[in-house]
Amino acid sequence: MSDGQDAEPDETPAAESPTLSLDRNFAEFIEEQRRLHVKKYEDFARRTEYPSRLAEAFGSYSALQKFQPGQLIQWKPLMKNRPMPAYGAPIVLIEYLSEPQAVDGDGDPLEEPRDIRIGLLNGDGNFAVYTYNSARFTLWAD
Repeated sequence: MSDGQDAEPDETPAAESPTLSLDRNFAEFIEEQRRLHVKKYEDFARRTEYPSRLAEAFGSYSALQKFQPGQLIQWKPLMKNRPMPAYGAPIVLIEYLSEPQAVDGDGDPLEEPRDIRIGLLNGDGNFAVYTYNSARFTLWAD
């Protein structure tokens, strides 16, 4: 300024970086998804058939089957807990793991051990391999 006085500092807050803004939006999105997931569970748990479906799911999960490599298997009813495979779609058992996986790739504990390696054809038609818990599967019936 020409009169020798110091200029007042700019009171405008600094603009948020695009990365910070995306991180914040992503965190909000994840939290909203978590809330929706919990609400969906709470709504289902209030249904009158919930106790009988829960007992049925436990019985199915507890009824273990042994498969051979190369056999086609599929989800048991009420057991699908991951996006793939689709209900009713076959997957192929590759092998039983000598040591079930108890942690994920980041070292975080899994909800249940994964004891089989399976293969499926993904959306691009390519063979993809994943690990799962065998208690969730039964022989495939076409």
